[in-house]
Amino acid sequence: MDKHTVKKITLAVMEEYEVTCLDLLGGCRIQPLAFARQVAMSLCYEYGNLSSTRVGVLFGGRCHGTVLHARKVVTRKLETDEEERIRIKKITVSLND
Repeated sequence: MDKHTVKKITLAVMEEYEVTCLDLLGGCRIQPLAFARQVAMSLCYEYGNLSSTRVGVLFGGRCHGTVLHARKVVTRKLETDEEERIRIKKITVSLND
C-alpha cells in the first residue's frame, strides 16, 4: 500500500464518522473520536500492508501496541454491533472504487 491508500482510508473514515484529520491524529479520548481513530488505524493495518509500528507513526506517533489494541476493539465491535459493521463495510467498499 502506498500513501494514497492511507489517504483514501483516512478520508473515508473522516467522511463516515464526521471527524477531521486532526481528530484522527490527535490524542482526544472522547469515545466517538477515539473509535473513529481506531477504525482508521485498523483499516490501514489490515489493507495497507504496513507494520503496526508504521501505522502508529502515521497516526500521531502512537506505539505498535495501540494499533494492535485498535484492531481488537474494532474486531469486537464488528462481532457485536450491526450498525458499526455496516458503517465499516461501507468504508471498505468505498476503498475499491
